[in-house]
Amino acid sequence: NNNNNNNSPPQVSFSDLLSSNSVGDLRRHASNYLAERSYSKSLKLYSRCISLEPTNAQNYLKRFKLYKRVQRVIDGAQGNAAVLKGMKLGQEINSLSEEELTNRMIDDLNSAIELLNGDPESDKKSLKSKIESYESRAELHSKNLNCTGALSDYTYLSSLPSLTPSQSQKYSSEIPKLTKCVDTLTLLKTLTSQPSSQSSETVHKRVIEFTSKLFSQMSTTSIDLLKLRASSYLHLTDKDSTYLAVTDLGTLIKASPSTIEYYELRGNAYFNLGEIDVAVNHYKSGLKMDPENKGCKRGHKLVKGLKKKLDRSAESENLNDWDKAVTYLKEARSIIENWNADQEGRMSAEVRVGLVFNRLVEALTRSNHADEAIQVGEEAYQIHNHPDTAIPLSRAYILAERYQDGLNILKTTSNNFRDHPPLQQELQKAEAALKQSKTKNYYKILDVSRSADKPSIKKAYKKKALEWHPDKNADNAEKAEKMFMDIAEAYEVLGDDELRVRYDRGEDVMDKSG
Repeated sequence: NNNNNNNSPPQVSFSDLLSSNSVGDLRRHASNYLAERSYSKSLKLYSRCISLEPTNAQNYLKRFKLYKRVQRVIDGAQGNAAVLKGMKLGQEINSLSEEELTNRMIDDLNSAIELLNGDPESDKKSLKSKIESYESRAELHSKNLNCTGALSDYTYLSSLPSLTPSQSQKYSSEIPKLTKCVDTLTLLKTLTSQPSSQSSETVHKRVIEFTSKLFSQMSTTSIDLLKLRASSYLHLTDKDSTYLAVTDLGTLIKASPSTIEYYELRGNAYFNLGEIDVAVNHYKSGLKMDPENKGCKRGHKLVKGLKKKLDRSAESENLNDWDKAVTYLKEARSIIENWNADQEGRMSAEVRVGLVFNRLVEALTRSNHADEAIQVGEEAYQIHNHPDTAIPLSRAYILAERYQDGLNILKTTSNNFRDHPPLQQELQKAEAALKQSKTKNYYKILDVSRSADKPSIKKAYKKKALEWHPDKNADNAEKAEKMFMDIAEAYEVLGDDELRVRYDRGEDVMDKSG
């Protein structure tokens, strides 16, 4: 029989292997499956070895090395779902978070070390396994920022008499660094002993300083430390800190994609940055996992409400319905104020100004509410000294006939923004408005704003011409005739595109000398 000449061992089904009682066979097949990258099958066989020989340290070390290999594979995939799908990781491994996988490795090392320490007849091979186990556990403790555990392991390793010089140097050099780490963690614990919402800005900055130092010194991937730093970033109101919180929370989501809290916090951060659509997407991601999550529901409701008001305001602005625009923008401002009164609300003043305040000043000016526009504009300018804030405030001053104030605010701002074309253009307009205020102000004569469009100017002209027609003012004929002539002159200039541009530049457009 030709088949009898085949020296290869008979194929064994995986289900038969799982029921085998031969630890040697199980280890051999587990190693083969690992070489073939069938991680799920290898894990099941190593776990079977442990159930058969729970007092053999090598079984735990084999499984630890499998987990370590899996972790390298997952890290290499960088979250790419398609790559991970082809890795044969299996449901059990796929369901593990990074933290859970690390804890499994530490548990296996703990078991192995306990068994190796309990072996009274420890030989050279066992000593080598013990050193490798302690070193691996110390590295994991260090990575997880369990500095006390890592310090204990490295202190033990450095005390062993049979080390090579390089080993002795390596282990001893870790001790000062870990001692500093323990001290820093003790300081952090003191700083964070009260709820973060009650901590001062100084405390949050110190927390960020210490956590960043630990990340730099320890090369740690500690989830708890990252979450602590992200929380402190979120409690500061400057944009840079909020963007750094976004970065940390993105790393947390990648490490633990099923943790709803991270989506909520990142949604809050994007809300604080005024990035409305991105905030909505994060709240939605959290609500997909738990439709009743209070934090995501609250954030989603507020941010959708804000988006609705801002969109309706934009529609009203496009239709030149400035009174409605004012109403929607005030409602948007109220939503932001309610959000900032909330524990998680930290929308920076700069974002609030850009998102609502500047638009509100413009809308109030366009709807001829000069005093209120100035009040909102001055508040915005105190918060954010920038051309985007100075320009609408200047227009509000000019509407209120405070021409010098309108010019001064632009000049003050231009000291810090000399290369800002829109600001320079607005400066020229303000200078022209000041000059015009000392002669005839055609906008004032027709009672229109400086931003009025051509149809509005024509409508105003007809109304004023009818009001001051000499035939309708027989008892005040001299004044009516002068007003009627001024109204006609104003319309002649403002109704002509070229003359209006020259007039806005401050030129004497009615000079007939040329």
